[in-house]
Amino acid sequence: MPFSSDLPKFVPRVDFLRYLDDYVINFKISIRYNRYVNDASFDVKRGKWRVSVNDNTSNVDEIYVADHLVVATGENCDAYIPMINGLENFEGEYLHCNKYLNGRSWYDKNVLVVGSGNSGMEIAYDLSTWGANTSMVIRS
Repeated sequence: MPFSSDLPKFVPRVDFLRYLDDYVINFKISIRYNRYVNDASFDVKRGKWRVSVNDNTSNVDEIYVADHLVVATGENCDAYIPMINGLENFEGEYLHCNKYLNGRSWYDKNVLVVGSGNSGMEIAYDLSTWGANTSMVIRS
């Protein structure tokens, strides 16, 4: 979603925040803030990822389920993938953001992006433009 053509090259903070609000509305993004990822595991029987998070503000545990899991951790050049229960048995695709090319192969599939740094946000955006059902889990 392009910036308005009447904005300056370096967008002021207030206009950037307005852009983000419009972006969320336009793409129907459901953002969950203040979550801590407790566990991510692949359920072989269901063929789905199960991510357990805790809402830091209410101390309520939540479960997210998706066909795909994107873990956006660390810097792009440092391909760190944390130990995730079930990853060794997962038969589907998972990848670090530095291996991501585009969302073409995830059209109409449920994909979970873990992390909201620059790479995570750009990947989530790209996935949604390619027609993936994109969700995000964000640390704080």
